[in-house]
Amino acid sequence: MATAARGLRRHWRAATLVAWAVLAGLVTSRHEMWRDEWLYWDAARHASSLSELRAGIRDFGHPHLWPALLWLVSRVSAGPALVQAVHLAVAAAVVALVLWRAPFSAVPRVLLCFGYYPFYEYAVISRNYGLGLLAVAALCALARASPWRYAALGLGLVVLVLSNPYAALLAGALFLGLAVEWRRRPEERRRWRAALGAAALALVGAAA
Repeated sequence: MATAARGLRRHWRAATLVAWAVLAGLVTSRHEMWRDEWLYWDAARHASSLSELRAGIRDFGHPHLWPALLWLVSRVSAGPALVQAVHLAVAAAVVALVLWRAPFSAVPRVLLCFGYYPFYEYAVISRNYGLGLLAVAALCALARASPWRYAALGLGLVVLVLSNPYAALLAGALFLGLAVEWRRRPEERRRWRAALGAAALALVGAAA
């Protein structure tokens, strides 16, 4: 018993991730996709190309990253189960980042993973908000990483802008923060240009 307890303490992150995945999978298997979930899925599986998909969702009011991902998934299967599995994988990546990289103790990390938004709203319900949450979690993890954090931060902002309108607003604020950091650290400006350049291109692309 003592050995098992020590093993659980040592591998609590992996155990939490497995427990989360099992429970979230069970809840998802009982979830009937809502109208807004079907809206993008129907557009994706009936489009013969990405350009046709873009034309079909032009008036939906959301960026095209999630529909493009759905279009790729629809080339494999026309059933909704694969969409839900892909969305669960995105949510599981968020949980993994929280468990391994969040600057909290064990209890707050576990509670956060099983909170309403990470466990249900952005996991069980297959919409584009999960991609935005993943981008935010990745940006937080990359903020302290090196030496590739500059270009990676720019890529994270690209994903954030292209995920959903609310995430795009947050990306704009983060972009301003990066610009301030670029001004404060002249010795690292060459590295920051990769992040700022990628983010600027993402903002222009989203506006287009």
